[in-house]
Amino acid sequence: MKTTQLILIIFMSCFSAVTFAHAGHDHNSPLALLSHLFWVVPVIIIAAILYSKNLKKEYGIKPTKQK
Repeated sequence: MKTTQLILIIFMSCFSAVTFAHAGHDHNSPLALLSHLFWVVPVIIIAAILYSKNLKKEYGIKPTKQK
């Protein structure tokens, strides 16, 4: 990553999330966290599945059978 891009990303992340919100996008609502979780949770689940598949492929991990 270029140094200027890194500096810009760090600089932009110092601002409040409210400044990045569009009109009608209320981060002060008590339900704002819940509404954001509805789209973040599937992304996390997909990332975990892809990560576990990659581990199985790279290291030959096989599921164990439990008796």
